[in-house]
Amino acid sequence: ADLQKAIESEDYGLAADLRDAISRLE
Repeated sequence: ADLQKAIESEDYGLAADLRDAISRLE
């Protein structure tokens, strides 16, 4: 369960980074 949470947390952080990068490009 902890591992799953860690994976979800990493995915969330990655998605946030991508959104941040995209907002800078616009």
